[in-house]
Amino acid sequence: MVPLSFPRIHRFHKERKNVALKNVFSALLLSKDGGSLYVAGKVFGEYGVELNTALSVQEFEEKIRNRRLDLAVVDADDPEAGRLTCLGPSSRWNGISILLRGNRRMTVDDQRIHLIVPKPLTADVFSRGIKAVYSAMAKHRLLTYRHPVTLRLLYARLLHHGKQRPVERATVLNLSQTGLCVSAPFSLPKGALVSANLPLPESADSVNFSGTIMWSDASGRAGVQFHQLSTFERRKLEEHLNPRVPWRLGLPA
Repeated sequence: MVPLSFPRIHRFHKERKNVALKNVFSALLLSKDGGSLYVAGKVFGEYGVELNTALSVQEFEEKIRNRRLDLAVVDADDPEAGRLTCLGPSSRWNGISILLRGNRRMTVDDQRIHLIVPKPLTADVFSRGIKAVYSAMAKHRLLTYRHPVTLRLLYARLLHHGKQRPVERATVLNLSQTGLCVSAPFSLPKGALVSANLPLPESADSVNFSGTIMWSDASGRAGVQFHQLSTFERRKLEEHLNPRVPWRLGLPA
């Protein structure tokens, strides 16, 4: 299947009135430059990308930690831009990053930068930049889209500090190709390992997985990030989840 171009995608979603493109992608921009803010807002508005802005590194870090974002745009003229943890090589944030390079030179050798766009920012140049990273951004959104489900794990076992225990009556609340949110009868310790058998939605099939608990709360809710799934299990998950996303991006098979 040939990927759709941005204009074709835009027309495609306008025709499907029940699915708005603006609900698919979101971006966060760190900049105090009025010109860059205006151009980015205009381009993102044309492509239906929700734009969030931050005027400081602290505000940026808080928003990228607490919101679901596909794209980070960083103005290198901000003297603190090099401190952003999401650009570091060990960052767990796996979205797409664009650097706006102006007068100030920022070292990017060890930074996770996917694209560098020169300033002063123009709509034409920035539009080409967004198109250049679109496929990667779309793939990331497809992999991480959270499907709301109510599924009871067929079995689950917890490994923490060398001790194992079963997790009974655990219910999956949402599911993506990279992890899931589960509700258990007791609080699950952050950092623990979990292995389980997951029934697939409206199917007699299931997926065996192992993962790490990335966050948890006292109510028993927890977020699990999958470890490397086998090719067989990954394909089963893709085949069941991809047709269920509420939009179509024309991605290659």
